[in-house]
Amino acid sequence: MKILTSIEEIIDPRMIGKVQHNLSTIIFVALCGILSGCEDWKDISDYCRIKKDWLSQYICLNLEKAVGVVEQFKIC
Repeated sequence: MKILTSIEEIIDPRMIGKVQHNLSTIIFVALCGILSGCEDWKDISDYCRIKKDWLSQYICLNLEKAVGVVEQFKIC
């Protein structure tokens, strides 16, 4: 998927060792959620749970940590 390849080329400015989630995973999930009509972080978290099988074709998605991905957005 070309968009995923482009996302993976984005340099992650965060501190190594303090990162729990791959930046490309966060961006990909947010982009898919927004394009699917998600309006907030809870919507994106719900989207991850509903579309787990589809998302897992493209990224490593650990749903136990999916809430953490959404929390990562809230910090920004």
